[in-house]
Amino acid sequence: MRAGILHKGDGTNIYLKQRPRRVTTVLGDGKARRVDCRGCDGPADDTRLMAPVALASGRDGSLYIGDYNFIRKLSSSREEVASIFQLRSSPLFALVIALIVCVLFPLVVVVVVVVVVVVVVVVVVSGFV
Repeated sequence: MRAGILHKGDGTNIYLKQRPRRVTTVLGDGKARRVDCRGCDGPADDTRLMAPVALASGRDGSLYIGDYNFIRKLSSSREEVASIFQLRSSPLFALVIALIVCVLFPLVVVVVVVVVVVVVVVVVVSGFV
């Protein structure tokens, strides 16, 4: 975050107008949870997330988090978390997703950067700029 702009992971930005500007963590301790989410329910401060992909709010102020294979509810008091729905998944599927995210995605980024650099060098050397 810089100068009141929150850069989101999907490439979009949120412009913060609140003064003083602040972003607060309401869920998670920064560590990944288990795929089966054993022991996931309880105090929000001690809760772990795996791959949060969606967020919705309830009329009572509670937050619903789409976290990989679970939908979880953060109470309106922001103190308790409960898993309310589980999607079927297997540890093998989680391993494949982890490999794609950790190995293939960075490799694709490196290849794209190399291609862009080569194109820029060719354009500069050939005098098109």
